[in-house]
Amino acid sequence: MIKLSTRVLYGLRAVIYIGLNKDRWPISLSEVAENQNIPLRYIEQIFIKFKRSGIVKSVRGVKGGYVLRDGYENITLLEIVESADSKIVPVWCLNSAYKKKCPVVKNCMLVEIWNDLGSVIRNYLENISLKDLLLKAKETDFIKIIEKSSIGENF
Repeated sequence: MIKLSTRVLYGLRAVIYIGLNKDRWPISLSEVAENQNIPLRYIEQIFIKFKRSGIVKSVRGVKGGYVLRDGYENITLLEIVESADSKIVPVWCLNSAYKKKCPVVKNCMLVEIWNDLGSVIRNYLENISLKDLLLKAKETDFIKIIEKSSIGENF
């Protein structure tokens, strides 16, 4: 099973929230956490990664918070996913970050298949822009649905 981490799901919801509230930038992480049912400490860790990768910029001060980078509409879903977590690999044995190492990965006939699958997934995510996601979020009232749910409590 290919599974995206909670870090990716929370980060994506946070970026969508900030993007939909562009007229009120900068947005504090406490507001994002409260409105998206995400633990504040968790979203702070994710935004450290987002800032490092250039997806967001921080604004200091009493009315500080976060804004999306210039040209944010062109941020890809792949950038968000890989910034929040790491490079997408479809199976654990290809993930160099895992402490456990597969003893046969260098000679495994499936490695090519899994690498190809990873490429297909990365290409798919690279073709979805934040602009696409924001339009879909507006159409579906995504933010209001999340705000009214207890979805964050289930992860």
